[in-house]
Amino acid sequence: MMSALLLVSTVFASSPATRLVARHQTPIVVAHRGASAVAPENTVAAIQEASKLGVPLVEFDVRSSSDGELFVIHDRTLARTTDGTGRVSRTTAEDLRLLDAGSWFSDTFTGERIPSLAQALDALGPDTVAAIEIKTRASVMPLVMAAMRAAGKVDQTVVFSFHPRQVQAARRVAPTVPTLLLIDPIRTGVPYSLAAIETAVAIGASAVGLNHESVTRPVVDHAHSLGLPVFVYTVDAQTDVKRMVALGVDGVISNRPRATKTHIAVAQHRLTAGQPE
Repeated sequence: MMSALLLVSTVFASSPATRLVARHQTPIVVAHRGASAVAPENTVAAIQEASKLGVPLVEFDVRSSSDGELFVIHDRTLARTTDGTGRVSRTTAEDLRLLDAGSWFSDTFTGERIPSLAQALDALGPDTVAAIEIKTRASVMPLVMAAMRAAGKVDQTVVFSFHPRQVQAARRVAPTVPTLLLIDPIRTGVPYSLAAIETAVAIGASAVGLNHESVTRPVVDHAHSLGLPVFVYTVDAQTDVKRMVALGVDGVISNRPRATKTHIAVAQHRLTAGQPE
């Protein structure tokens, strides 16, 4: 029994995903919905572009069709990012596959489709880790785990969610896969309470994701004291990147991963050298 537990612990500790969802002296960059500043969000094109940029962790959103298949799309409804209408959860997989998810962004991407979870995982580079954000409250973790196994990505996946029950479900179904609880402040600009961070500890999350506009140094320090790495969303402006580096966060989720990586490097250099901002 002891040797089996040690084996599981060793595999978990050494997985690429676990090494990323950890404390970092210099924050890592997470591509938000793929490289969504240069390609339509949550598409194969955006995911591939992020992988080409060398982003270590690529986030995309997952929802379920009316007949239970998993697709990569952020909104509950189709109108903003496709040529369809209505709710994703009330649309069949067959109909979702027919929709154009690229022309709203640019004519260059006309014909880009809503990818299935399997297609999104296949679009990742060999060294890229997927951050699968579960948007739905439905019980989908067994299907997510099946997709990870089929793609050979179990050790290259992190599960994100704003829903604590999804984080708990991930821990039951995929105990070696790290999890990140996203916590939304009551409204933008309201600082988080220390108790809010403790929710992540209570459900066994590996890390916490916070709105950059509402995060403060005491909250970051409190999360770190509890053993929780802190990731912040969604950070694009250089001034915001500099503030996040100064706060000591561990990961920055960004629509502009290439520029954000540069901003982090510059801000980290100034901080280490003791130069004024």
